[in-house]
Amino acid sequence: MPFGNHDFENRIEVVIQFDEQFISQKISVFPEFNALLKVINLSKRGLIFHPSVKTNTAHLFEKFDKLNPAEKLLNVFKILHALSQTSAFDTIKENDFNIDYRLKDFERINYAFEYVNQTYHKNISTSHIAHEIGLTTNSFCRLFKKTTHKTFTQFVNEFRVQKAVDLLDLRKFSVSEVMFQCGYNDPSYFAKQFKRNKGLSPTQYLKNNAQH
Repeated sequence: MPFGNHDFENRIEVVIQFDEQFISQKISVFPEFNALLKVINLSKRGLIFHPSVKTNTAHLFEKFDKLNPAEKLLNVFKILHALSQTSAFDTIKENDFNIDYRLKDFERINYAFEYVNQTYHKNISTSHIAHEIGLTTNSFCRLFKKTTHKTFTQFVNEFRVQKAVDLLDLRKFSVSEVMFQCGYNDPSYFAKQFKRNKGLSPTQYLKNNAQH
């Protein structure tokens, strides 16, 4: 369930799709790809790679539109190999996503993800999202927790804090400016959520970042 970052004009989004046969008939027959197969199996839990991985692989994604079909395939293997060689990622769920989830539920969760992606800087109404996807508020919250193993509020705070980190890394905004841009109005609540997710306060993060 991917969703893009719309905050930066120079963003690019690359979607690479391949089916199960590509894995079972192409990759799995080569023992050299055992590490890659482990990552593919882990991806059933949903993977979020750390910024360092993006830094190391961004050039591979950016070159796709300049490659011919054969070169694109080779580039895919380069990316997959790079991802198989790192442990710098987190899993979204403790267990594999259930492939039997109803398509409707998938669409509902995807809508919630994209809604947060588009409106994280505003007041986010759980009841509004629930109404839009045809559920009661309680039913939506249960579905979200069942699917992601996180409460919706927890997900929103994690998303907003990561956006705050991205803005602080630019070194263009004060902590207060970042707070408002990420949908927070209460400085103490913002600081609490930031520290809960990043281990230090926004002010400390900004100070540490300025020293590098």
